[in-house]
Amino acid sequence: MGFSIAQYQAATDKINVGMTTITNKMGEIPGAVEKAQSHWYVPGWLKDSLAWIGEKLWDLCVWFKDRVLDLLKGVLAPIMFFKYAWDWTGVRGGATGVQGATDPAVLDISRRWEGDANADYLKVIPLQGKAAGRVGSISMQMSLALTTCATAGLAFYVALAIIVYQFISCETAAIAALCSGILSWAGVVGAFTDAGVTAAMIWGAVGTLTAALGAQGAWMVSLKGEASDSSTFPKGHWPDATYD
Repeated sequence: MGFSIAQYQAATDKINVGMTTITNKMGEIPGAVEKAQSHWYVPGWLKDSLAWIGEKLWDLCVWFKDRVLDLLKGVLAPIMFFKYAWDWTGVRGGATGVQGATDPAVLDISRRWEGDANADYLKVIPLQGKAAGRVGSISMQMSLALTTCATAGLAFYVALAIIVYQFISCETAAIAALCSGILSWAGVVGAFTDAGVTAAMIWGAVGTLTAALGAQGAWMVSLKGEASDSSTFPKGHWPDATYD
């Protein structure tokens, strides 16, 4: 699964619409409680229980909305990961261009320039090309790591969109069960159970995303170490452009 801005936008739009639907359905809960309490066959002691069930259903919806809103705080991150991945490809292109231009095999200096200066120049040029090539390699790996992060973010928000709509189904079923009055507790408890599975799915999706980002973060740290490799960047710097 690659990163698609269109698919990502569709997933986040779906989540936002779903959150609005959840809020609207929450507005039906008080009316569902009143309807359940108004049935002629509902005894007085059950009316208090129905009110309690409605309150708990409301609390569950609030809890779910808060969790999703927390997760939406990072909604721009995958887009930024993808943008930076694209930027790194530009760095790679520039670096490999330098590498190609300084390849001794394509230089014709010796045809015009002879002596010690030419010999020293030809000793320095390969170091410059090697360093440029290393920058190109690191840039490519960084781009791949960031693209992987963006793709992981896309997969997460697609999964979250599915979870949101599963919750809406639970919420709808719970409200319908509550309206029935008699044995409504059984239907609402069933919806609560489904919602519990939904909560577990949230934490599972978060765990998967965290693991993916953690792995890419470790890779980026290793790339930073490679950027100071003394065989290519002596003492962490670009090779000297002069030869002693």
